Amino acid sequence: ALLTKVPRGLALLVVLSIFAAAVSTLNSIILTLSSMFGRDLVRALTPLSEEKELVWGKLLIPVLTLACYAFASLKLGLIAVLSSMASAGLMAQLPVILGAFFWKRGTAAGAILGMASGAVLTGALYMTKTNFLGQWPPVWGLLTSVSVFVAVSLMTRPNPSGADFIDTVESEVKRTFWPARES
Repeated sequence: ALLTKVPRGLALLVVLSIFAAAVSTLNSIILTLSSMFGRDLVRALTPLSEEKELVWGKLLIPVLTLACYAFASLKLGLIAVLSSMASAGLMAQLPVILGAFFWKRGTAAGAILGMASGAVLTGALYMTKTNFLGQWPPVWGLLTSVSVFVAVSLMTRPNPSGADFIDTVESEVKRTFWPARES
């Protein structure tokens, strides 16, 4: 019914724009995952030169592309659920990201456990269709992430270079956004 009210050229432009955005997003995700695979996984297992990391990453690109195609071919109708869960998973990372830049007491153990616990709880609440106190699952994931990040960070020793990093970030922010004015 909508196509009878919109010119075909405009409808085609909208459809092509949506398709281009989807392909661009998928391309970015595949490139990021292949880089992470080469740099974080392969390098952790065996020391490699940057050229060999790049080769591993390039080899993974068609594998990931085929996996995405196979998953999409299943037509499970999960796009809305996966999109919502991805946003919720990112929400569980927010306290850790902010803590990395603004809290000198934050630790790697607190960050990892905070993100993981928030994301796992959010995923579990989505899968079981549970809304505690009528709240959206990411709210509980965020609260869990903050609580675990703070608690574990307070129980573990921070890396001294973390405080140096935060001092550098603070000085750069002040220099960039609040430069000293000459009189």
